[in-house]
Amino acid sequence: MNINEICKKVKAASIKLAATESEKKDKALLAIAESLDGHKEEIFKANRADMERSEREGLAAPLLKRLKFDEKKLYEVIDGIRSLAGLPDPVGRTLLSTELDEGLELYKVTCPIGVIGVIF
Repeated sequence: MNINEICKKVKAASIKLAATESEKKDKALLAIAESLDGHKEEIFKANRADMERSEREGLAAPLLKRLKFDEKKLYEVIDGIRSLAGLPDPVGRTLLSTELDEGLELYKVTCPIGVIGVIF
């Protein structure tokens, strides 16, 4: 499966995920955090390989610094995901409602627009 196919599946899944109850979303976030922690050695090994290849290819020092994914960065990511699971679910909250005319109401409702993980 190539990256384009993966992205299409993610987009399709996001619609279902938006309708999922908060408890399930929080459990999924916590499972992601645990999985990252449980696979840290694999993550670090892959990052070392990326760093070595990038150094050989002459990637600029500031970009190398951003590419490096060490234990400190991993635990910042894990802590961020765990704190995200502790926040109220923002999806589907009504922020504003206005009656435009009799029987015609306008609602401003929050909806998901992003992802929590980025691959670079």
